[in-house]
Amino acid sequence: MALTPIAIGLRNPYTEPLEISISWDPYMNLPFIPGSSLKGSVASLAWARNSEWYKLLGGEVGEEGCSASPVIFLDAYPVAVFGRSLLSVDIINPHYRETEGKISEPESIPTPLPFLVVSNTVALRVVVCAARYRLLLLKKKPNIEELKWLIGQALSRGVGAKTSLGYGRLKH
Repeated sequence: MALTPIAIGLRNPYTEPLEISISWDPYMNLPFIPGSSLKGSVASLAWARNSEWYKLLGGEVGEEGCSASPVIFLDAYPVAVFGRSLLSVDIINPHYRETEGKISEPESIPTPLPFLVVSNTVALRVVVCAARYRLLLLKKKPNIEELKWLIGQALSRGVGAKTSLGYGRLKH
């Protein structure tokens, strides 16, 4: 479940304010978190912790060449809305016009730019698949419990855009 609004797939809202600015599946007609964003968040955390899962998430390089990762993250879709709506509107409020090349405090004018976010009352289904037979073939067996912990930590730290501002935090 989302603990904070989720901003996924933001384009450049300063130059494209009329764009939908969210990852939207045209077939399901729903916002979604791309599996690549989920996998990237987990891989980043694995790298920071110097975990063996970092190499496994990025694919394996062996004597035979490169192979795909034995772990697959599917796109995460909303499955329940516990609040009033699936989406809500947030704003970015730049105060300066950077295109003019100068910043003047007395002449600054806030320019609110709206963009869509997934509401913080939405539950999403996150599905992770593993090629068990490929994991069993490895000489050193990876710790599955560590992978579960990495996924949970990555979700709680945030997925998508603006995570440093608190967006995209999920409860696992």
